[in-house]
Amino acid sequence: MSAFREATIGEYVDWLKSWIAAGNEPTHYYDYPFARWTWLTAVRDFETGGECGAQSVNIIVPPGIRHRNGDLGHNKLYLLDGPVLRGTSVPIFSNPTFATLPGIAEFTTRQQKEDREQSRAREAARLLTELAASRSDIGRHLGRTGRSRAQQSERESPPLHAHEMSPDDAALIRMMAGAHLADDVKVKLPSGKTISGTEMRRWIEAQDT
Repeated sequence: MSAFREATIGEYVDWLKSWIAAGNEPTHYYDYPFARWTWLTAVRDFETGGECGAQSVNIIVPPGIRHRNGDLGHNKLYLLDGPVLRGTSVPIFSNPTFATLPGIAEFTTRQQKEDREQSRAREAARLLTELAASRSDIGRHLGRTGRSRAQQSERESPPLHAHEMSPDDAALIRMMAGAHLADDVKVKLPSGKTISGTEMRRWIEAQDT
């Protein structure tokens, strides 16, 4: 007989309610459903084998059932008797039932803001790395043809307007305002739009006038 059965979202939400009532909060918000992860409920005492990565699972442990032994690995245990967490993550997902929990709306908003800021910081770091590479002898050699194409494109197209940028796009561009980007450096904005270094400078200049 297997030591597990498939867990339901209601079982995890019950654990999460107790976790929040005890003064804790989730650790992560994921913009996809609960079912994307593997969730199990233990039906008898069990052992783990140090499973990691895609082999790891999330286990809800009812009262009276024990994790007998074995390396936990990346597995996570959610003990209803407590509640107790053994592991590192208390996730919430996009299912509507999570939004009804106390404090979750504020937590989700905060997490999404932090995710956007981290994304902009990563993109800024990537662009600065590209900038450093473009100043090397190899970068200058490879950039000549691209620079000519970018300059020709800019002569043929008008500057971008504020309404063409999302708030996240504008925030990233302002973050990069002090960087000296080559004309042909391509910048991928949070919205998915790609602009050149020249277009970025022209947009900044247009906002300052």
